[in-house]
Amino acid sequence: MESARRCALCFGLKGDLSRKAGQIAHIDRDASNADEANLVYLCLEDHDEYDSKTSQSKGITAAELTEYKKRLNAAIADGEHAVQQASASNDDARAAAILGHDKRIFQTSDQILGESSLIEFLDQLQTDDSYIITDARRLDRFRRMFTETGNQYINQELATSLSSLLSALDAILRFTALNFFVYPRQQSAEEPRRFCMYPELNCDRDGSGTPEDMNRYAKFQLQLDELANNTREAYERYRMDVKNVLVQ
Repeated sequence: MESARRCALCFGLKGDLSRKAGQIAHIDRDASNADEANLVYLCLEDHDEYDSKTSQSKGITAAELTEYKKRLNAAIADGEHAVQQASASNDDARAAAILGHDKRIFQTSDQILGESSLIEFLDQLQTDDSYIITDARRLDRFRRMFTETGNQYINQELATSLSSLLSALDAILRFTALNFFVYPRQQSAEEPRRFCMYPELNCDRDGSGTPEDMNRYAKFQLQLDELANNTREAYERYRMDVKNVLVQ
């Protein structure tokens, strides 16, 4: 009762005041000496170690254990174990709250831009040099969501990988805004508009097919491929961090 089932070695060596499954140990390692001064509560692991030859070679002496018992009993009498337990409970509650917050942020953002939607957008950019305006707006909504108050990850690992992803999205959206144009010129008002990269340079669209135009177009394709690949990689890292942090 003096130890409140706290291990003297856990407290003396690590400051751990959590309750442990344990046994009454004999400080002088003499099982026939049942004097109260010779008895101490140890967790099962520390009891085995203390009674073993290995523990003796590591210098866990009877005098040392007696001192740890004295310190432990004083800490229990002062109620330090209750304070530590309350602090641990508060830490657990805070960790759970952070996890819940970050899960809600991810779920909300994933409804705006799921993995398949982003991959389809990037595939179309890289295979056809085109995109549909509604798909680009989905990326922009995802990006803008994280600028709103309360929509930031608390976990630093997630915040860092998200920042890299948002930078990649900014870059590719800026590129498409500057280098893609409505094509075909006449499109149905009922259908989402389609944008293509420099149709006047693309010989399969409105381009003349001159070597100069084709070279210029190839340079833009290289830039587009690099931006798209950077976005894929940033998104893969982000999703991996989401899995590691939020799937518990």
